[in-house]
Amino acid sequence: MVLGMAEGWFTGKQFASYLPATGPATTVQFALARHIIDGLDRVTKVAGYTISFQAALVAGGWVRFSQAKAGPRRGYCSLRYALRR
Repeated sequence: MVLGMAEGWFTGKQFASYLPATGPATTVQFALARHIIDGLDRVTKVAGYTISFQAALVAGGWVRFSQAKAGPRRGYCSLRYALRR
């Protein structure tokens, strides 16, 4: 499911369609990203979960995929590539 959302398998929209390449995303950006897989079903609740999860990742020192070493596509580090590392 994660690869489908990252690469746009379900609706043609992917994380990059809604979320910033660098820096943290906002609640509004996460709410809009809900279109990737489930439309607006429980959008406020899910956006709140993602903000909390993002805060935990940042607190733990997580480096965003886009800041990782470039993968197989120019300027883009796909989730599939990041998981292989």
